[in-house]
Amino acid sequence: MSNVVALPGVAPDAVQPALHDAPAVLRTIAAKLEAEAAAYGPGFIARVVVVVRASGREPTVHAAGNCPPAQAFMDLHAGAQQLMNMRSPSR
Repeated sequence: MSNVVALPGVAPDAVQPALHDAPAVLRTIAAKLEAEAAAYGPGFIARVVVVVRASGREPTVHAAGNCPPAQAFMDLHAGAQQLMNMRSPSR
């Protein structure tokens, strides 16, 4: 399933960080978020929720911003619904 979600701000044919290098992938996402925040102004990004799955461990949830548990739950499900609606998922 490593080809489900496109890395934001990176052309599909560009060299991309290996998906097993989670910090590099998160830095790529962070760069895109910084660019969006700069373009749209403060308060544009309300919250970020990330689920980390490590081999042999339970998943951990990390969040930033105004993120009560119920809102994080709804955001994660909204993201899951977007994945389910993709016709041609690509990396």
